[in-house]
Amino acid sequence: MDLKVKDVILCDDIRIEQGNKFSLMGLYGDRVRITTKSDEVKAIRLSLSLMLRLEQPTINRKEYSFDLKIAFANQEMALVNGTFSFGDNMIASVPFNRLEFQFENSGELKFEFVIKDKNVKVLEHTETFSIEIIKPIPSNH
Repeated sequence: MDLKVKDVILCDDIRIEQGNKFSLMGLYGDRVRITTKSDEVKAIRLSLSLMLRLEQPTINRKEYSFDLKIAFANQEMALVNGTFSFGDNMIASVPFNRLEFQFENSGELKFEFVIKDKNVKVLEHTETFSIEIIKPIPSNH
């Protein structure tokens, strides 16, 4: 079974619509830019969502487990685990909605996925996004 990562999308929010469809709001590219109004801000609180989409070569209804390790600036922040299945589809969408973060500085936000079939690792994937905190330049009056 050759599972592949089709997409990893970082966004502000994921909504589940009628018909089991997803709406992703506020999509980011490879970086998130946060502009503060004051250079005295110590930490930025931000809620982010992540959509992992996986592809399989043939329809297979088995259940997989996953571990998702989240790290910022090489410091582990959280470990999330759970299960998913493809159902009758070739693509599975696994949403991680409203993950809460607190950033004090710019750095790399890393998501490391491990997908398992009956505790046997079948896929590892890492996705990295740049977090840029932009503070105003202090003015000298």
